[in-house]
Amino acid sequence: MKRIILLITFLIFTGTVSAQSITVNAPPQVEINDIFAVDVDVDVNGIMGVYFDLTYDSTILQGLTVGEGNIMKQCSQRVHGISPSIDNSLGKVHFDDTCLKSTITGSGTVAVIKFKAISPRTTDIVLQTVFMSNLNGDPMDSIDINNGRVIVESKSNKGLSDDANRTNSDKSSRTPSESLSPLPTEIPPEEESLDDNKDKLIVLTNTANTQTEYKEKRENKTINQTTNKTLNATKDASLSSSVNTSKEQNMEISPQVTNASSKIQESKRQNTCLNQWLLIILISVFIILLIVKKLKK
Repeated sequence: MKRIILLITFLIFTGTVSAQSITVNAPPQVEINDIFAVDVDVDVNGIMGVYFDLTYDSTILQGLTVGEGNIMKQCSQRVHGISPSIDNSLGKVHFDDTCLKSTITGSGTVAVIKFKAISPRTTDIVLQTVFMSNLNGDPMDSIDINNGRVIVESKSNKGLSDDANRTNSDKSSRTPSESLSPLPTEIPPEEESLDDNKDKLIVLTNTANTQTEYKEKRENKTINQTTNKTLNATKDASLSSSVNTSKEQNMEISPQVTNASSKIQESKRQNTCLNQWLLIILISVFIILLIVKKLKK
């Protein structure tokens, strides 16, 4: 009786696995013309293969290469259903890798993609059509997907920002005597007739110094305001482009997500129906055994 209960419990809860996760790890900020790597990392338990498409804005990034990560080397025999590829006209990277007669467990990098930054804007790097399977080839129901984002800066904007910061730093490091040093006000007496005008000359000199200092401060303030406006305008343009790109990608993802969700729901219904039939059969066998045992008595 205990064996039958344990068997029924196993059949009811079979197929229950811990959630798998897949994450895009990209540098948050690069400069134009930089070549950099984006890792696609996974945290998995008993999977046989991984399949995904990765999308990006091809006017901002140019895909260069896609290769296999270290975690796939757990299995000695691997096969690609479709060879990994990059399509810069569509802004898409395809990758899939499957182990033969074994599974993968643990955390690591499943794929490495190299990009070149070609335009100073912001782009999301989005995982689409993610599929993981177990040893029987059945799809994993629960997959946590984490996308990435890259900000590409132009070197001229960065240089402008650095110059502004350097100017402000130099000003703040000056002592009061250096920044507001007045011109000498003492006028050596040449003749007794100049003594009467000495006070007037001192006042005029101090007034001229004050006006010069005020003009320098206003010029510096104007430079700082212009620099800040330029930087804010660049950030606003990047953010607007990122929002528009994200909306377009979400519209592309929606039909695929709906289709994948329908397949998953259908698979769940089939598994539930199979488990129920197995449970009914086991209970029937158990009842028959009890009846046979009573008849023998």
